[in-house]
Amino acid sequence: MSRRLDRAARSVRGPLAALAAAALLAGCTAGGADATATASGSPGETGGTTTSGGPAGGSPSSAGATPTPTVTVTGSSGEDGAASEILPETSPDPGPTLGVDLPHLTQAPTSASAHGTLVTGFPSDLVPVPAHATVVSSSISSQGAHVQVGLSATEDGEPDRVGADYTARMTTLGYLTTDVDAAPGSDATQYVRGRDVVVLTLRPRTGGGTELVITGALVVGG
Repeated sequence: MSRRLDRAARSVRGPLAALAAAALLAGCTAGGADATATASGSPGETGGTTTSGGPAGGSPSSAGATPTPTVTVTGSSGEDGAASEILPETSPDPGPTLGVDLPHLTQAPTSASAHGTLVTGFPSDLVPVPAHATVVSSSISSQGAHVQVGLSATEDGEPDRVGADYTARMTTLGYLTTDVDAAPGSDATQYVRGRDVVVLTLRPRTGGGTELVITGALVVGG
């Protein structure tokens, strides 16, 4: 009897084990398919693939990875609401103009000379005369668009002060300043703006004060 029961039990366990193995295999296959679907996925409503450990609609990020830098674009919004790029403008070099309208020689004055006074037509807005100077002689020589001017004068101030005051005045007119060679006992300063060149020569006057000579080479239109 016991042997018959044993054989009957074996005959039943065989099919049951096969059924159990088939069910287990089917479950593993289904789980693998689900896992595959979860990992690969298909684009959803957000237009991206969802992966474990990454944001929805994006690609997975690994720990410690350097984030991609973003570029901020400034500008006005277009019709689609996106900002339009505006490249930075190159700042123009203002030069020595100091942001103001500067005088220029608009026409050549008539050639002339004078003693003891400033000659008529002398371009004192471009070639200033020191405020406290006593004019000894002055001249203008024009040839086409090129004009040469000259001035000889005396000043009660010392050469250093006269030179500093004149340089300050020329700077406001947009001239660039450089020192140039002069005769022994004299100091000379050159002022340049565009095509205009002015030279101031100073030397101490016997008994005090300053003797000065101003020469200029100007061009109509500067």
